[in-house]
Amino acid sequence: IRLARFDGAAWTGEEVAPDSTGLNGISLAFAPDGTPAMAFQANTLGGSEIGYAYYDGSTWQTETVDARNPAASICSLAFSPAGQPAIAHGIQTTPNLIFSVRVGSAWSHATVDAGGEASALAFGPDEQPAIAYSRNDGLYFARFDGTNFNKSFLYFLVPDE
Repeated sequence: IRLARFDGAAWTGEEVAPDSTGLNGISLAFAPDGTPAMAFQANTLGGSEIGYAYYDGSTWQTETVDARNPAASICSLAFSPAGQPAIAHGIQTTPNLIFSVRVGSAWSHATVDAGGEASALAFGPDEQPAIAYSRNDGLYFARFDGTNFNKSFLYFLVPDE
């Protein structure tokens, strides 16, 4: 993965995750202090994993978020109002839509919806995560109430004829 920056006159590129292969679903977000971070799905020898890369002020750091053979679907990265990175992503083997958040140096995972996939994550004015996502039958919305993700059906997907 490379990040391109424009300084007002020219674009420059920098290596973010040079050892990653088979990257999919890259998501870019900025931490509250303005530093860039990325979430991505990367293929490994034993399957695939969700990775997280962040700029620490001088170099890029990478870490594994979830190594349970995640789906090669969209990762969505957002920062909580408290500055914690959070990622919505899929798990291919179940399939499940997962919400992962870093608390301290460890990642915590919660299943949002069995069968959920491609997603978009944001934090609401109440500082709780909300995820718009798809399933085979339509579009859904899930919002965390402090205890659980409450899911709502939004729209039926009409198959191509």
